[in-house]
Amino acid sequence: MAVTGTKHVMLMEAHCRLGCIGFAAIKKLCHEGLASGFPVDLNSEVTECQACIEGKLTRKTVSKERQHRQGKMPGEWLQSDYWGPARTRTRGGNNGFNLYIDDYSRFKHVWLVSAKSDCEEKFKHTVAW
Repeated sequence: MAVTGTKHVMLMEAHCRLGCIGFAAIKKLCHEGLASGFPVDLNSEVTECQACIEGKLTRKTVSKERQHRQGKMPGEWLQSDYWGPARTRTRGGNNGFNLYIDDYSRFKHVWLVSAKSDCEEKFKHTVAW
């Protein structure tokens, strides 16, 4: 049984399927015959595209100024970060790391850890060091 009718795609649906390209570009593709096999109803209603609206939003810039005073001596301010768990483990059985940065000297130290709970012990070692 053959299908005789072809379903036309609404202009808004074509806009979304084609990666949010402009409506004028869609109409141009249709008029030049470059959208064969993809019939578009060029007279259908155009509404606001939520993806386009969100894509045009801007974020507040991040301040380049310090939020706190800089340390006056090594070890006064320590910044830390934990990453993990990774899917694979190291030969030593670790699957994450803990990073410490001294605010005064910008000295960085990385500890390999097998669990997030190991971070407290590594912090004590870093402070004592």
